[in-house]
Amino acid sequence: MKGWQKLVLGLVVAVVVGYLGRDGIVRTVDQYAYEPMLSVCTSALGLMESDRLEIELRSYCNVHMIGIAAGAAAAAQ
Repeated sequence: MKGWQKLVLGLVVAVVVGYLGRDGIVRTVDQYAYEPMLSVCTSALGLMESDRLEIELRSYCNVHMIGIAAGAAAAAQ
């Protein structure tokens, strides 16, 4: 097997494993890294939407992160 084939195979396996375990990953992030992820989301949105207030950005990120975590929790049950 050539090097590029191994790389492609590794990427495909990583994507499939990530897809199958996405609910567990989302629940883990929600449990242990919620505030840092909220800060990253707010900072990234602040770069794109510089005219928005900090509270608007945090609210937007908060609602979407809770929605993703709730979907993952529902899928796990």
